[in-house]
Amino acid sequence: MASILVVDDAHNHRRALEALLSRTGYTVLTAASGDEALAHLEHHAVDVLLCAVSMPTTAVATMKEGAYDCLVKPISGEDLLSTVQNALALRVLSIENLVRKRQVVDQVARANVIGSSPTWNRVYQMVQQVAPSPATVLLTGESGTGKELIAGLVHRLSPRAKHPFIVLNAAAMPATLLEAELFGYEKGAFTGALHRKPGHFELADGGTLFLDEIGDMPVEVQAKLLRVLQDGTFKRLGGSRPCGCMSASSRRRIRNSPRKSPLSASARTCTTGSTSSPSMCRPCANVSRTCRC
Repeated sequence: MASILVVDDAHNHRRALEALLSRTGYTVLTAASGDEALAHLEHHAVDVLLCAVSMPTTAVATMKEGAYDCLVKPISGEDLLSTVQNALALRVLSIENLVRKRQVVDQVARANVIGSSPTWNRVYQMVQQVAPSPATVLLTGESGTGKELIAGLVHRLSPRAKHPFIVLNAAAMPATLLEAELFGYEKGAFTGALHRKPGHFELADGGTLFLDEIGDMPVEVQAKLLRVLQDGTFKRLGGSRPCGCMSASSRRRIRNSPRKSPLSASARTCTTGSTSSPSMCRPCANVSRTCRC
């Protein structure tokens, strides 16, 4: 049966509502204050919240914020139960709509990556697990196995899908140019820097930055990238203020990379080791921590 939280500082009224709803079969929680209500919400799943407000203007404000209905005291039992039933019906409908929308998103996203083998199904299941997370994801696999396609799929299935999906090949440019492309630069940072230019981290703000071939990234840039992965901040070239703000890939088995660079040393802990098909680790809160995949 549905769970209902009753919030009212009037003891007698709160107990009366509890008795009425309990007799109807609902699971009822009660709170005499907002703090007590928040404590309940931290530990219990609640389907309907009945909250007493003191002023008409407050009632109007709650309706604008999304409250389903507003009842004026004294409330008849019949009106209360009818309103609760209607609110629960609307909640069920809303959940069903969300599920259907998610199914449509999944179908559209999968249409860009076709596969039916057991290996592919395992990869797709892992994509579904990591996509909702804001954590960094490491993809490994040989060239041509579809790492960028998988990164795009992670992006399209994530809450970031409406924001940019930016791709940068980390092995295609020298260290100085790569650093400028990643972090951007301020006006006057170097000869020819006539204006401020945002880097790929800023361009991908709210979305996903896919760094291809991080195993071939210059060591000095890897150290700066590691800082971004650890604390989520960076500085533009020539800048003094830190900026806040990622999917990465490599064809190498990074744990076997001969270079003992800052990034490869930490990224190794997030490598699944498969090179025959694209693979990824489960989301880690921080790439420098060990990911027990």
